[in-house]
Amino acid sequence: MKKPLKPDRATRDPVTSGTKTINLALQGGGAHGAFTWGVLDRLIEENRVSFEGVSATSAGAMNATMMAYGMAVGGREGARQMLRDFWRRVSDAALFSPFQPSFYDRLMRNYGLENSPAHLFADVLSRVVSPYQLNPLNYNPLRPVLEAMVDFERLSQAPAIKLFLSATNVRTGKIKVFAGREITADAVLASACLPFLSQAIEIKGVKVLSQRVAALDRGQMRTLVDNLRNKLGSGVVVLGSAAEDGKVALIVGVTKDLTGRVQAGKIVGQIAQRVGGSGGGRPDLAEAGGKDATQLDAALAGAPEVVSNLLS
Repeated sequence: MKKPLKPDRATRDPVTSGTKTINLALQGGGAHGAFTWGVLDRLIEENRVSFEGVSATSAGAMNATMMAYGMAVGGREGARQMLRDFWRRVSDAALFSPFQPSFYDRLMRNYGLENSPAHLFADVLSRVVSPYQLNPLNYNPLRPVLEAMVDFERLSQAPAIKLFLSATNVRTGKIKVFAGREITADAVLASACLPFLSQAIEIKGVKVLSQRVAALDRGQMRTLVDNLRNKLGSGVVVLGSAAEDGKVALIVGVTKDLTGRVQAGKIVGQIAQRVGGSGGGRPDLAEAGGKDATQLDAALAGAPEVVSNLLS
């Protein structure tokens, strides 16, 4: 499907008088990505605007990749065509998705998924079952679309515009910016990864899984941690949940090969402080409690940084 597009001199011609050169920053956000496509289409169509570079994340990374590759092989019209083809493929794939507006929502002309039975079921399931159980084959429907449409080697060899894609490094909790030959299908998918649906994509062999789950008893939490550690093979698992009374439960599991470098008790102790609690345990498994459920999501988001700081 990587058919060469008709060359267009628009991106190679010298910037003419009155042309404004801009850089773009594209954010993510599901349907917002489709809206961004429309904005990009109009900007690319405007010959009074030229592009130096694009920085993007999540759905924005998809748009940026299509735009950059289209520019490289077909100029402005090539970029517009790539964006159009990409979103058409995504739209066509969604026709067969179980995630559809309910009959009532269609009747009321509400095309969101707030009341979709399949969406509600998947949302609950994703908070109880990890991506390693829910999606054991790690299938991502965006991968075949990306690999069919974009020749990443060609994109890195002669880019028409500078491209920078951002993803979160799960070890440090900090931004990783991909550029040049670092931009591959894996890098784009890492940027657009949904943590409750997609397995962590390895960046330099580091795996840290931090996730909020439904309120479970201690035995169920331990079983879930054990299953996730087995799936990871090597890594750190951090799970947190909040009960209806506002009490927080935390559990951390570290695979045996890493206990000499980082211990579960120290990890859970630092995370527990952020939810007004404390805890401890063995080097490979530790638990904690807390009182402030409002800080649970922030505490879990900071888990990769805690692990990074403790790694010896």
